[in-house]
Amino acid sequence: MNLVNFSSKKSIDFSLSKDLLENDALLTPRLQSNFGQIDAFETSDIECFETQKTYLRESILIQKCSGEKILEATLRIVKQNLPPAFVQDLRTTNTPFGELIKKYKISVSIINRNSLIIKEFSTGKTRMGRSHTIIHSNSKKIICHVREILTHEENLIKAKKRYSQHKQ
Repeated sequence: MNLVNFSSKKSIDFSLSKDLLENDALLTPRLQSNFGQIDAFETSDIECFETQKTYLRESILIQKCSGEKILEATLRIVKQNLPPAFVQDLRTTNTPFGELIKKYKISVSIINRNSLIIKEFSTGKTRMGRSHTIIHSNSKKIICHVREILTHEENLIKAKKRYSQHKQ
C-alpha cells in the first residue's frame, strides 16, 4: 500500500507496517523478531479503567535496546476468561500481553481484524494499526478487544536497523 503524503507529495511505503499487521496472529512475536526485546509500559490509570469484569489497559511498547516507541495498544480484557495470575502479571510487570499468552500456554485465535490508517493532525504523518478480538481457540470465549497503532513507518525502519546492528 502506498499512500500519498499531500504536504510533500511523496509516496509513503508502509511495507514493514503491513508485514507486521496484516495477519491473524499475535503481534508480540512479530515485534520481537523485528525489533528484539520489547517492554510494555501501562499508560492508563488502573483504578479508573478497571471494573469487576473488565480491565482496560492502555500501554506503549518500547524497544529495549533503543528505548524507541514501537506501538500504542489499548486492550479491553475480560478478566474472568483469564487466569487471575495472568491479570496480576499484566498489572505488575512490563511483559507484553502476547508474551503472557505464551507463558500461560493459552491457545488463542484472532477474529474481526480491521486495518486502521491514522493521520496525525499535529504532524501530518500517517500511521497504520489494526483492531481485532482475541478469543480462546477452544471455548471461543472473548479474552480481549484490541487496538494496536504502530509508530511512524520511518521510525519502525530505524528501530529494525538498530536491532540488526545490536544483534551483531
